[in-house]
This record gives sequence, C-alpha cells and structure tokens, in this order.
Amino acid sequence: MSEQTHRLTAERAAGHGIDRSTAVDFTFEGVPYTGYHGDTVASALVANGKIDCAPSMYRRRPRGLYSAGVEEPNALIKVSPRHQQDVAESMLQATVTELTPGMDAVYLGGHGQLDPETDRAYYDRKYVHTDVLVIGAGPAGLSAARDAAASGARVILMDDQPRPGGALLSGNGERIDGVPALEWVERVSAELEAAEEVTVLTRTTAIGSYDSNYVVAVQRRTDHLTGEVPRGVSRERVWHVRARQVVLAQGTHERPVVFRNNDRPGIMLAGGVRTYLN
Repeated sequence: MSEQTHRLTAERAAGHGIDRSTAVDFTFEGVPYTGYHGDTVASALVANGKIDCAPSMYRRRPRGLYSAGVEEPNALIKVSPRHQQDVAESMLQATVTELTPGMDAVYLGGHGQLDPETDRAYYDRKYVHTDVLVIGAGPAGLSAARDAAASGARVILMDDQPRPGGALLSGNGERIDGVPALEWVERVSAELEAAEEVTVLTRTTAIGSYDSNYVVAVQRRTDHLTGEVPRGVSRERVWHVRARQVVLAQGTHERPVVFRNNDRPGIMLAGGVRTYLN
C-alpha cells in the first residue's frame, strides 16, 4: 500500500476538508493507495506524490495535474461502478470526484467510452418554487441566504461542494466578524439548517439559467456514500427551480497564464496549490 509521503502533518496543516481518523483505500491504475475521508481523487494522489496525468491525446506529451476544481483540463478519469446498480463513468474530473472506499479509477487521455452495461440506478427530478435562490455557498452566498431567511423568505441555497464555505475551505487564517472564517461558516450553516423555510443543497451544480428566474441544477446524492444505497434514494436529482429572486454568488476561477509547456507535470495554478496545501 502506497504511503502518503507528500501530505503535510496535522501540526503543519490539519486540512479543512479531510478526516485523518478515517483512512480510505482505493486503487488507481492498478496501484493501491490510501487517502482520507474528504479527499478528492486528485488530493489523495497528490498526497501520494502522483502529480502526472495521462499524456495528451494526439502527441502523447506528458501532462500534469493543473488545478483543484472544476476548471481542471488534464486530470480526467474513468471510475468503475461504485454501487451494484451503477455503471462505469468516464471523463470525470479527478479534482472534484470524491474519494470513496474501494474506488477503482484510471486516467483518460482526453477521451472516454460509455459503459455498454445498463444503468440500473434510480434518477429523479423535483419542481419547486422559492422566494430567493442563492447559487454558491461561499461567504457571500451564506450571508445572502442568512439575510433572506431572516426576512421570512423561503430560501434555497445550493453549492457544488460537499460542504458550505466556498473559497474559505482552501484558505488559512481568514477571519469574518472577528472569528476564524471556518468557525463563522459552521455557525451560519447551523443557522440555515435550523431555519424552517431554508433548504441547503450541497453537491448541487446549477447547469442552466433561463428566463423568469428559472434555474436547473443537478444534485449528486449517492456517489459519495459507502455500502448499499438505501432503497428509493435517487443517484442524482434534477432540480427545476422557479425563484422570485436569484442571487449569483458562485465566485470566480483563476485563469492560467499561457506559455509554452504550461500543462507539463509540476506546473499548477496558484489557487490549486493553495487548496492542496490547506
């Protein structure tokens, strides 16, 4: 079993999103590795010293892990079925795919193949109306949702990450209202969870915004679960949301500086480095 020789110790960087008490064994390209609960596939590979990806599709040039989020262009993977009723999935980004026990994955060189097996997982959709829809659960989105809830409005808050916090989950030392930023996030999140007219949707990506404040989003509900999926729980849910007001608080993505060989192993966006360090 490969050791996480490149992960900082808890004394130097505890890690905001990982649980060091829960080790997760997985296999990548036939090699066994160990990560922690809360790792993405990419962060677990970085901790094990693996920063190279599949080579480029046409010229077979070496390529490396480039970011830590959905802006990742290189680290595309194929994941074997995670539950009995699932099928294999291709072209997933290692930087946002959550690590689960027993996961088996490989890198793809720019193209994937659909699994010919029948997908027996259950998918569903839901239609809802709300007064305020907030997209993004960083500090701006959390503040907006809290203020809207305080007015008595019906609120939906959605974010693509497993937990609220946005960019604060990648930071170190920020403070909001005089307290550590992540402590503030936990406090506001608890307030929202306790509010009767607030729905918080994590692992939910808004994929379309249309006329009259009509938003479509996809929620990933079971891929992160261990063991068998409870009967009647959909793997993914498509949310159709009609809102009186929409607050866009989805943050920003760092754009790369373009130069020759900027996708080679060892060259990474500064924001990606910050995320993996913290």
